[in-house]
Amino acid sequence: MCQQGRWIDKWHLSPYYPTAHAVIVCAGYAGDTAAPAVDWILATQSKDGSWGTYGPTAEETAYCVQALSAWNTSEPSKVDIIIAIKKGISWLLDHVDLPYPPLWIGKALYCPEYVVRSAVLSALEAR
Repeated sequence: MCQQGRWIDKWHLSPYYPTAHAVIVCAGYAGDTAAPAVDWILATQSKDGSWGTYGPTAEETAYCVQALSAWNTSEPSKVDIIIAIKKGISWLLDHVDLPYPPLWIGKALYCPEYVVRSAVLSALEAR
């Protein structure tokens, strides 16, 4: 479900998870659908380069870097997107290691560490 440019999912606490994945899927195919999400991601980046719903996290920052990187390769490049990606990667380099907070929802909150770690490492490949 999309609300004000961001997507919501019942299995993850963070709107960055579904929003970033929606941007990745739509990049190059449904730009009008994804553009508000890209704007929301850009508008919610912290000054230090991170993203996070309740505070900065490597997981949420990684998803945003991935989404902006996918968008940047399929749409005309904009300076603000390139700057946001670079700031996000810079923040991630300092916060790549555990612990990762539990943002996934099952019967209780949990963190699939290998899934999150793979997202963080793949986002770092965007540089």
